[in-house]
Amino acid sequence: MRNRVHKRWLVRDCFWYYGGVGADPLFNIAYPDAGAVYWAAYYRRPAGSKLTLEGTYPHARYFSFISYDRLGQPVDGIADYQIAPDQGSANPYAPGARRNTPEKKRGYTVSFDHAANYDAATGKPEFTIRDPRNDEPRRNALRTIPTASLGQTPLGVETGSDGVRYETDLVLMRVYVPDRGKDLTGGVGMPRPALHEHGPVRGEGLRRPLTRTAGQCSPARRRGGPSRYGSGIGDAR
Repeated sequence: MRNRVHKRWLVRDCFWYYGGVGADPLFNIAYPDAGAVYWAAYYRRPAGSKLTLEGTYPHARYFSFISYDRLGQPVDGIADYQIAPDQGSANPYAPGARRNTPEKKRGYTVSFDHAANYDAATGKPEFTIRDPRNDEPRRNALRTIPTASLGQTPLGVETGSDGVRYETDLVLMRVYVPDRGKDLTGGVGMPRPALHEHGPVRGEGLRRPLTRTAGQCSPARRRGGPSRYGSGIGDAR
């Protein structure tokens, strides 16, 4: 029985490498809410590049993305109801929306912007970190740079074996209470990252500079060629 419980929580891939963290006693690490499951991505990318996630709204009560500084303080956060859907899709978390929207029409795209969540004019975050469910703006970008003026600790820059300096980000994804019969991801798998330098970079070009856990993403795991690898970085389902 214990082995079956463990396997249920080992839902992750080479980008969302840390997780799932949740109710199981061996995987409940600093997150005591038994209804929530977390995955973390601590990664590096070439300076000036852009990272996007292509995902499917989970069949769950709630989900969100939150960025953090080196000491675990939140930098920015976007909640499910704020994320605008892809063209032809619908957000099932929007007020009045149908929760049973088919998966083919639940697509979204979110970018992780290497920018500060800080308004210099007010000395406060530009976007609230908490989720008061008020009139927060619809947006599809999460800011990831800690701001020293807000007491946040920078993640810093890492130099790779190629001598190139890389920007680093730390982001958590949270899924709260998946629907009955669905797995920890809400039945939709993990959001798929794509790196944009001068256009989307997938395959080997994504694996090598983007994640610091590249050893977990050996070419032998790339089933189906670069498009499969680039869209999943390892199959989470």
